[in-house]
Amino acid sequence: MEYLDAYGLSSAWQPSMTRPIYLDAAASTPLDPVVLEAMRPVLQEGYGNPSSSHWAGRRAQRLVERAREQVAAIASGRPSGVIFTSGATEANNLALHGLLASAEGKRRSVVSCVTEHPAVLEPLRALAARGIPVRLVGVDEDGRLDLDELVAAVNETTLLVTVMAANNETGVLTDLATVCEVAHSAGALVHSDASQILAWGALPGDHQMDLVTVSGHKMHGPQGIGALVAGRTALQLLRPVTHGGGQERGLRSGTLNVAGAVGLGAAAELATETGQIAAGAVQAQRDALLAGLQAQLPVALLNGHVQHRLPGILNVAVGDAGDEVEADAVLAHMPTLAAATGSACSSGAPGHSHVLSAMGLPVQRVRSSLRFSLSRLSDPETVPAALPLIIDAVREVRTRMHSNDPQVDMHEGMLNR
Repeated sequence: MEYLDAYGLSSAWQPSMTRPIYLDAAASTPLDPVVLEAMRPVLQEGYGNPSSSHWAGRRAQRLVERAREQVAAIASGRPSGVIFTSGATEANNLALHGLLASAEGKRRSVVSCVTEHPAVLEPLRALAARGIPVRLVGVDEDGRLDLDELVAAVNETTLLVTVMAANNETGVLTDLATVCEVAHSAGALVHSDASQILAWGALPGDHQMDLVTVSGHKMHGPQGIGALVAGRTALQLLRPVTHGGGQERGLRSGTLNVAGAVGLGAAAELATETGQIAAGAVQAQRDALLAGLQAQLPVALLNGHVQHRLPGILNVAVGDAGDEVEADAVLAHMPTLAAATGSACSSGAPGHSHVLSAMGLPVQRVRSSLRFSLSRLSDPETVPAALPLIIDAVREVRTRMHSNDPQVDMHEGMLNR
């Protein structure tokens, strides 16, 4: 506690302050105590480099290989195809840049979706700047991938189709089985950033994806660790993005984060065992939050498909056309409640959610949309405690906006926090 006090990190837990409420699990989940206990001995005594041949190195290597098995299981892959990275962003970059580096002949284009995470869209932008043909497929008003447009976009020039398994802002699920069928029938490979969906259990084996991105802190594991799980064909085609000592089959040089890998493996195993079991209770909390908002507010509109979405994510507009409610102003009125207006990884970026805009929603509805997200470790009292705070904040902002009160905080820096 002295360490936390020195850096001002424990102030939110002081008795004099209102208990903080966390509704931003889509940005990062709390570390599961079981994962912490798995990592603890490694952090305290696991100082060996897994690339070293002595006893300490061999002990570290055994821990890493066990973690590979656990990560492979949740991604329906093989342990030999697990490449540990610093997180999902690096894994996505390795999948895209690493695969396109081996592109030859006419098969060198990529097909993706307009609502992808910036960790995919930005590498795609970089590839396009290098002359790689990139086609972004649209979504419908519920945020679901336009499969007809996907079929039209994939052809004999397509090397890779990359689509996220579940959207990080709306929770909307992708029909991965159909995506794989379309891509593979054209001879293309499939990559999916599965960061959000894996918290709720292992991917079904019938998806047959060639590359899967895994992130630790999205499924109650540690931050700063992730993996790319590659199938046999993709593994042969991948080229390194970083160069050095040749670790991870030469595809990701650098000393392995052994404690992080152990934590990722433990988190993957826990998610496989408990994710689906917890999903029902979390979905009930999510639905109770929406029902409470709709019962008390004049506008509370669900963004995204009503059924085909993750159990823990609720994206809701508290204003619509002609309504001046701004989501960032609502957040500013709830200093003890953690929520978001979009992807945490685009924090500070100008504008509003590209995901909601791509769904064709009116501008004001996009600007008034909030994302609340729960996890399997969310306290059952979270929603009852959060509801009055959210309702009061929306009412306060609406009143001030309609009266043109200059005190309403509209700082752009509050976006996507």
